[in-house]
Amino acid sequence: LHNSTTFHLAKTMVSLGYIHQIRDSKRYRIGRHLFTLAAGALDEIELVMLATPVLEKLMRDTGECSHFAVRSGDNVVVLAKTAGSGMFQMVDQVGVMRPAHCTALGKVLLAAFSPEQMERYLASHELRAFTAKTVVDRNALTREIEAVRRSGIGFDDGEFDAEARCVAVPV
Repeated sequence: LHNSTTFHLAKTMVSLGYIHQIRDSKRYRIGRHLFTLAAGALDEIELVMLATPVLEKLMRDTGECSHFAVRSGDNVVVLAKTAGSGMFQMVDQVGVMRPAHCTALGKVLLAAFSPEQMERYLASHELRAFTAKTVVDRNALTREIEAVRRSGIGFDDGEFDAEARCVAVPV
């Protein structure tokens, strides 16, 4: 990059706290925000290392693909997955974002919300229809999330993808 471009990028990163300029020097070091992001990534790596053997056993026992996901804002992000042994395979990649309101993984994560968090989610989130089966009514979704809380199992019966049926449990 040109020196002036690099300078402006570095200046912006300093102002955001991602890097820190050493006093009386032209050198930089990692700032607190970048360190926090890196530490969070290490936590996710540990989760993936713990989840992968469980996902592999689940795949061997069922022949189906398995996913491990966490909430990211109003969505769900897949951190680890295994492919099933059957002819039909899901093409999701690690890191893919999925909506919470119409996926089994998302419903399990929404079930962990407090009533206030769920109210904020419903007030600020569009319940977009992905298929004819997607629940787009706030009251119906609230009832479904309450059922997930009681049973500990979330279902997606063709709500995100008309050809997919999914089951999820919290870990």
